[in-house]
Amino acid sequence: MAEEKKYQLGSDEYAAMPVPMWRQIGFSFCEIGGIPLYTMMLAYMTFFYSDVLKVNVGVIGVLTLISRIFDGISDIVAGNIVDHTHTSKGSAKPWIIRSGILMVICYFILFTVPNVGEVGKYIYFFISYNFGMTIAYTLWNGAANALPTYATTDIKSRSSMSAVRLIVAFIGQLVFAFAWLRMVAYFGNDQRAWIKSAAILGVIAFFATLVMYFTAEEHVIPSKLTGVKEDIPLGKAMLTVLKNKYWWIILGMWFINCLHQTTTMTVGTYYAEHILHDVKIAGNIMVYHNIAAIVSMLIIPYLLQKGVKKQNVMIFSSIIYIIGALVPIIAGGNMTTTILIVSLAFRGAAQGLNNSVVMGMLSDTVEYGEWKSGVRTQAVTVSASMVGLKLGSGIGTALTGVILSSAGYDGALAVQPASALTSINFLFVYVPLIIYIIQLILSLIYKLDNQMPQILKDLDVRRAERKAQAE
Repeated sequence: MAEEKKYQLGSDEYAAMPVPMWRQIGFSFCEIGGIPLYTMMLAYMTFFYSDVLKVNVGVIGVLTLISRIFDGISDIVAGNIVDHTHTSKGSAKPWIIRSGILMVICYFILFTVPNVGEVGKYIYFFISYNFGMTIAYTLWNGAANALPTYATTDIKSRSSMSAVRLIVAFIGQLVFAFAWLRMVAYFGNDQRAWIKSAAILGVIAFFATLVMYFTAEEHVIPSKLTGVKEDIPLGKAMLTVLKNKYWWIILGMWFINCLHQTTTMTVGTYYAEHILHDVKIAGNIMVYHNIAAIVSMLIIPYLLQKGVKKQNVMIFSSIIYIIGALVPIIAGGNMTTTILIVSLAFRGAAQGLNNSVVMGMLSDTVEYGEWKSGVRTQAVTVSASMVGLKLGSGIGTALTGVILSSAGYDGALAVQPASALTSINFLFVYVPLIIYIIQLILSLIYKLDNQMPQILKDLDVRRAERKAQAE
């Protein structure tokens, strides 16, 4: 009992302590609150506006891209806000509950689009999308992503926190994928059905956020590690981040990761309806993908504890991605249900491995940045990398909308023209192969795993020297 009491003090003496598994599980509840909102906005918003509200899919794609630019900038601002927050609860933890409330509001307004004409619907989309992603989700995600770097400096424990979180994320996405369109159908399959379904998820998200908040603890406080209290200006923090070569690699990996999700989920929805002729299979596409992801993710905590390098996991992930993309190509484009499931299983298994280690790799860039520059920017470093995720999603969604619109896609048509079907097939089958090859190249040039032991030793010496000078 005494040891637990000391652990809760947040003393720098306990900064390197492993995070107890029950706290890691509590941390993972963030995904129960956030993954439905993120998936709705990534995979279903375009479909909702084009096929339920019957507005132009190309315009929605362009508005999404513009919003993603704002969203990317807001990630950096959110990280700076977290780093400059100093309360008795820490820096990231206060923003979990604050942004969580905003996210709940977003669940309630996302599909509550008033009947104000086509232009009015575009305006509502732009405002509600940016409230949800640029403000609410960005603050929440920035705090959640930064929390492991504030919780401990123990690399294995930090990586385990991210792996456990991602396991819950994929399970949550699996349940969401299975239930979402069925919920909408149960409530009547009209706009009100979308509103009611989202509201239910909003209530669940609120309680999940509370669990995360009350189980989180912060112990890595820069001022306690060095004895010097210093708020790094945003400009200086960003300059440090931009000089961090491994941060750039992770940025690219996030970009690829999100393009993968777009080509699998957003395009997959159209693929299911117009190529396989059953929109309900869209939910099953995520199921096939995420079951494989969950299976592969379950082995990652064990592998990390055994000392397997994160770079090797990422390389293996890239190879499996490529195999998944080649399966339908080798089949000659004659997509059957079996070929689809095999392809999705490979893609899902690859993303499970990818997502299990990428956040740990990102956290390691915080130490690398401090080692290179002498400046520790935790939340800014982590949040700024989300630019890759947001731009990847925005560009992917925008290109999807523009390409489909240019090919003659019209959500009001029962049968789409051949050009639209060809575009859907190209986006779902061939584009992924290109991005997976780029992912492999990025994985091969990432070498930070080999440097980390010496970096951590050097940082311990430097911090001790600074603390001694401050005293």
